[in-house]
Amino acid sequence: MLKHIALASNIVDTAPGVGPAETTPDETTHFGVEFLSSSVSKGNLDERVKSDFGLSDKLSYMLMPTIQFIFETILYDSNDHLKYFETVHHGYGILDITQDKVDFSFQQQDHLVAGVASHKAKKLTLKKNKNKFEE
Repeated sequence: MLKHIALASNIVDTAPGVGPAETTPDETTHFGVEFLSSSVSKGNLDERVKSDFGLSDKLSYMLMPTIQFIFETILYDSNDHLKYFETVHHGYGILDITQDKVDFSFQQQDHLVAGVASHKAKKLTLKKNKNKFEE
């Protein structure tokens, strides 16, 4: 269903609610991070809902904030390792890699209006010798 979303998550060795990751949430339960940026041109949740359900522009515009809120809240509430999840805005990711850290930045871009500058939606940092995001 969703082809383009923005997502950042700590990766743990067990599923949420199972085993040591739930009972001992220290760095020994984390082994990496995941970073997925959105797309400037491909459809996100709003375009998919509109096309899949045949909604008018007006109805889609009215319903999408509620649908997005419900969808993202359920995902955040069910996975405490999720650090960023965004389903509607278009954009891209920027990695700034230095000797001491990697900064992961999510940029949002209005793809329908020419000449509009992108803006930073979220930035997460992975410090040297660490295995989970810091905000």
